[in-house]
Formats: sequence, structure tokens, C-alpha cells
Amino acid sequence: MDRLERPAAAHQHGARGDRRPAVGRIGGAGAPGAPRLVRRRFGDPGEPLRAEHRRRPRAGPGVTLAGFWPRRSGRRPDGRRVFLAASGGSRRGRRRTQSAASTPRNRVALWLALAKPRLNALAVATVGIGYYLGAGALDLGVLLSVLVGSGLVAAGGAAFNQVAERDLDALMIRTRSRPLPLGGISPAAGQLFATVLSIAGLSVLAVGANPLSAVVALATLVSYAWIYTPLKRRTSLAVLVGAVPGALPPVIGWAAATGALTVEAWLLFGIVFAWQLPHFHSLAWLHRDDYARAGFKVLAVADSSGRRTALESLSWALLLVVLSTLAAAVGLTPLRFAIAAAAFSGVFVLFAMRFASDRSRARARTLFLGSLVVLPLIWITLVAGHATL
Repeated sequence: MDRLERPAAAHQHGARGDRRPAVGRIGGAGAPGAPRLVRRRFGDPGEPLRAEHRRRPRAGPGVTLAGFWPRRSGRRPDGRRVFLAASGGSRRGRRRTQSAASTPRNRVALWLALAKPRLNALAVATVGIGYYLGAGALDLGVLLSVLVGSGLVAAGGAAFNQVAERDLDALMIRTRSRPLPLGGISPAAGQLFATVLSIAGLSVLAVGANPLSAVVALATLVSYAWIYTPLKRRTSLAVLVGAVPGALPPVIGWAAATGALTVEAWLLFGIVFAWQLPHFHSLAWLHRDDYARAGFKVLAVADSSGRRTALESLSWALLLVVLSTLAAAVGLTPLRFAIAAAAFSGVFVLFAMRFASDRSRARARTLFLGSLVVLPLIWITLVAGHATL
């Protein structure tokens, strides 16, 4: 009885790759002549496939098959759950994604993602704030034209950017789930989509508001899509160029309300410009490996210690305090409201100082998340103060 005697059921479990233990009996253990039960676990033939699946990269935040809100997975119309980047960028995976994205609902989700509606919502809101601060009396028709027109131009600029950077987006974890790297939208279709949106938005601004607002919006589009976008591959100074179109939305609103570009408009421009630099530097520090992989020339990649990145963030945050205070000097808001806006900017400075003292991911994330709160608080303060004038 020295050989292993396995029951038939154990053989069946092992043949099917069942992970339940098989029981064998072998003699010579315990009391003389008493059998001893031995539990043995046989390998699962399916385990190597599951291990390979776990090693595959997953899609980062971006388009899903069920909608355009950021998720890592979605469900196909037949209810099966899928991961968009589970193929690791293979040709078979792209074909599977294209097939799954062919339903009307998923096609709409891809086009919405190409327009970046959530990201552009803040830009459109600042356009509305610029219009409100410049208008003596609100004209709802003009306000609606300004918001719709600027939103269309912003969506067109986002689409132009994604078409131009589709090859680099495919290399970055943060952006590889966008419609073009996934193959859900062709570059030609994306280019046409961006062109139609941009022309429509500029037309709405020119007709519904005034030609000056359309000219400022055109300057925003050109500086973003055709100057800043290609410049990111060449120099880290591109972030200063990119801050220009990012700071022009309140100027669009002011131009639509007043028909002129006065000092107040440029102060609003300066507030957003100064806010953008710490915002972008902290984001770039969090994703510097991604930017380096794609070949973007951002300061966070060149500055390995992070010292210069943090000091520049702190410098621009300090300038934001000064510009917020100047809102009272140009008559945008009463002094007490300007001081409150400067206090919110001062909190932003504290976040930047913490990042300068400890250039960790946690401090960079705090600075980035703080930037998403500070700018709306500044706008709310200026608008509330302007309403009391």
C-alpha cells in the first residue's frame, strides 16, 4: 500500500482543473497498518490565463462603453463587462473596442468625450462671470449666445488638441482611453468635428454678442490649438503660452458685455493666468512619468528635484493675492470683498508653500485639489461684491 490510491472523483476534479483538494490514501502512517489521509492540491490550468489578465494594463479615466463619465470599465449592450484597454493596445483589442463602440449610445459618448464638456464647463463659467462683471444690465439673449458660442469654441479647441496629440495620448496612462487612441473616432472625423464646432461657436458669438468677442475667442482657439499644442513637444516654456488661452475666457465675456478691452478685462485675465501656473505645475508633478513617457517638455520632467517647479508655483500664487486685491482698485468689487478674495488666494499660497517645503505627491495633490476650490471661491466673492455696487 505504498503507492497513492486516488478515488475516481479526485481524478475527475484534477482533469477539470478543479481547485478543490484531492484526497489520497497512503499506508505506513500513525499506528502500524493504519492508513493516513493526505490532502494534495493539484494545479489549476486556468490560473496562468488569469495571471496574464491581471498583468494587462487597464484603461485610465476616460471614455467607457456605457457613458462618457470617467470609469475604468463599462458594459456592452448584451450586459457583458469589458475593460477598454485590457488588450494593452493590441490590434485585436482595438477592433474589439471599435465593435463595442459602434452602438448609437456609445458613439455619442465618444463624441462627447472628444469635446471635453466637463473640463470646458469651468471655462464657460468664467466667460459668464466676465460678462456679468462687465454688463450694466443683463441681456439674457446675449448671455446665452456668449455661453453657447464660447462653449462650442472650447469644445472645438479640445477636439483639435486631441487630434494633434493622438499619438502621444496613446503613450500616457492618463490619456490613452481617449476616443482617438482607442480608435473609436478617426483623425479625419475628429478634425471635421472640431472645425464644425469652432465655426459654429465663432458665428454664434459674432451674431449673438459682438464681433470683438468672436475675435477674442478666435485668438483663444488659435493660441491653444496651433501654438501651445505643438510647442509642448519642444520647450517647457510652452506652459506660459498655454496659460494665455486658458486666461482669455473672462475677457470674451467682458468684450461681449462692453465691446471694449479695458483694464478690468486684463485684470480678470491676470487672475486666471496666475492661478493656472500652480494648477498645472502640481498636475504635471503628479503625472511627470506620463509626460516623460510621451515626450512632453514640461518643467516637472526637466526639474527632477521639483525645487524649481515648487518655487514657480509659489511665485504665481503670491501674484494671485496681489491681483485679487487690485479688483477693488479698478472698481470690480468693494474693498472688503477684494480682501476676502485675497484671503482665499492666501490659502492657495499656503498650499504652494507646503509643496515647496515637501515636494511629495501628497503635497502636490493637495495643491492641485486646492486650486479647483480656490478659483471658484474668488469668482463667487467678486460676483457677490459686484452685486452690491
